[in-house]
Amino acid sequence: MPHRTQSRNKITPPVRQKRPTVRLCGDRLNRPDRAENCQPRLAAFWAFFGVQTICKIFRYADLLFGRLHAYVCKKQNFGDKAMNAMFLYFAYGSNMNPARMAKRCPGAIALGGAVLLNHRLAERLYADIDFVSGATVEGVLYLISEANLARLDACEGYPKVYRRLWLEVEFDGGIYQAITYEMSRWTKFIRRRKRYPEEYRKICSFGADYYGIKNNFKK
Repeated sequence: MPHRTQSRNKITPPVRQKRPTVRLCGDRLNRPDRAENCQPRLAAFWAFFGVQTICKIFRYADLLFGRLHAYVCKKQNFGDKAMNAMFLYFAYGSNMNPARMAKRCPGAIALGGAVLLNHRLAERLYADIDFVSGATVEGVLYLISEANLARLDACEGYPKVYRRLWLEVEFDGGIYQAITYEMSRWTKFIRRRKRYPEEYRKICSFGADYYGIKNNFKK
């Protein structure tokens, strides 16, 4: 009902209150003007389903890329080209023997005698090398394929018994990076002070004499 003010004898209309705006969020019962707020529930929804959706997108994209890459490699024969990659391999033990190397790595090309820099030869049941600045080890340099490298890894017990290294090798007046093998620390420990077997010594000695390099396997 209209009322009279005390200051003046006038009838003034009552002040109309503005109705607050209400934004529905989620379901009809989840409203900001009620006890339960929609923000925590909405944040949890996007935190769960948002991450799941992104993971699925990346998974499908990775699968699509893998199939596309396999198709391109098949068309352009990238796989065959990768298998034809060649590596320099430095042998200082029984693989200096041409017969043994031909059996282990068919198709490997012997380039001739070479010198491994900053290492010395060590006798630990089989041939091994240790880093010593200024020392050298004479051996044979081969050109091998990726398939041959996989066979050498199996023969040398890589990576548990021997570890594979890229080291500097001097050959024909130049310095090259070549693959070679060195015993792991555990193998060095358990094989310390063990002498070469006689048959192994003969195999290595024949290879050194065959390529005309220093023979460290003669008694």
